[in-house]
Amino acid sequence: MKNWPLTLGLLLGFLLACATEERARAQGAAEAVAEQEMAVLTDAEETVLLDTGFYTTIENLDDLIAYYPLNNPFDDINDQGGTRVLDPDTGRWTPDRKDLRNPPMQWMGPYVVFQPSRITLDGAGYDPGTLLDPWGRPYYLFTPLGLARPVEGTITLELYGDRFDRYAVVSLGPDGVMSGDDLFRFFGSAPTRLAVSSLTPSSSPVGQPATIRGYHFGASQGASRILLDGREIGAADSWADHEIVFHIPAWATSGGVQVEVGGVPSQPPLALAITLSRANPIWRQYQ
Repeated sequence: MKNWPLTLGLLLGFLLACATEERARAQGAAEAVAEQEMAVLTDAEETVLLDTGFYTTIENLDDLIAYYPLNNPFDDINDQGGTRVLDPDTGRWTPDRKDLRNPPMQWMGPYVVFQPSRITLDGAGYDPGTLLDPWGRPYYLFTPLGLARPVEGTITLELYGDRFDRYAVVSLGPDGVMSGDDLFRFFGSAPTRLAVSSLTPSSSPVGQPATIRGYHFGASQGASRILLDGREIGAADSWADHEIVFHIPAWATSGGVQVEVGGVPSQPPLALAITLSRANPIWRQYQ
């Protein structure tokens, strides 16, 4: 029994290796389930587009036309008097909810069926009724302009923001944060009309550079304009189809920034907050 520490060490090493292998196998199985579910979700979104002309929320994909009260009101496609839908031409929510029950927008759902144990009733920080991934967190829907938030009816720059040039369903994977284990499934295409996704920074002193990102700005500025509350800012530092760089003029005050192409301004305006430079408060102390 002189070698019992060595024997015990080998046994523990073997058991650890077996446990690690089992975890890896379980992890691989969970990822395979997530990838399969994401493929089903994106296929369903494409079918919804064919039937209605719009994309919709992940939660809505298992909705039906209800002729009687449901246990979960969000399972009625006309809950709250209509459905939030995404315009594929702009990548944004339409200004108003749509009634998809009648032609020409004919809802034929449910397009998928969610197990009750796999949905979130409180939204889990995203959308009540939406499908959860194998790790218990929501699948997120992105447009080319950013994260689609159905409850608020907004497109935000959270998580991956406007990094994708197509629509995407995203799982944050086992760790639940942005990392190398995240899973992506892309569908659809980029907007076909003028669309602005971001203005960075959104808060700045005058005289500083700012960047506008989006789609269909044109290869050069030409007669196109950058507007701040309807007033032309002037020539951009650089202008490309997806990105514009300009300097905030000295006359600027806080307001909404738009890109006007062919006489049509982008909607909605993106908020720009003008802040004081570090020198200004010091100077004002001596005025």
